[in-house]
Amino acid sequence: MALPANTKLYIASQMCHFITLIIHKNFVSELTEVMKDYRRLISTIDNASVADVLMTGEQQFLLSGKHCDCGTVLSFSQTKISDEDFSKDLTRLKRKGWSQSKLDRWLKDRLKTSNRVSGGSGPDSLSMWKDVVERLLNIEGINNVGILLHFYSGSVDDESFEVARKTFSVSHLEEVLADFPSDSVVTFIRNNPP
Repeated sequence: MALPANTKLYIASQMCHFITLIIHKNFVSELTEVMKDYRRLISTIDNASVADVLMTGEQQFLLSGKHCDCGTVLSFSQTKISDEDFSKDLTRLKRKGWSQSKLDRWLKDRLKTSNRVSGGSGPDSLSMWKDVVERLLNIEGINNVGILLHFYSGSVDDESFEVARKTFSVSHLEEVLADFPSDSVVTFIRNNPP
């Protein structure tokens, strides 16, 4: 279910992550159907900073309704990993002979688990975002799907920020989602575009 077109969402006195999708505006009903499976509402937004990097016919859609996406798995790649909270565990594992790369992976997994936010605007996992992109790209006529993650300090419609655009083949979907950049419209294209 989409929010009314004239609905403006404002973030009052708090800073939050929001995820938006970018697809061609002719596919609003298809996007609505896909996102309904993940309990997410869509609404059109027209942020001027984002509009500067959109291609003709593309539209930005907010996916969270009135809730933010704080705690999303997509923002974990920007979390500064520190061993302070897990120093005793790390010392114990080091004594057991764990390699530094194994310790780093363990720490990153622990931080993801401890920082996960419950509730929010619907399911959030790397497999969910992978499924969303793949499902949309399997719809005839949709040749590219963009995702934008930004930490807003004001209105999602009006906040001015520097936006880049990066394009990847869908074959790189998993690795890009695992190390997702902020403030970039990350566009996935089919491996063999029609």
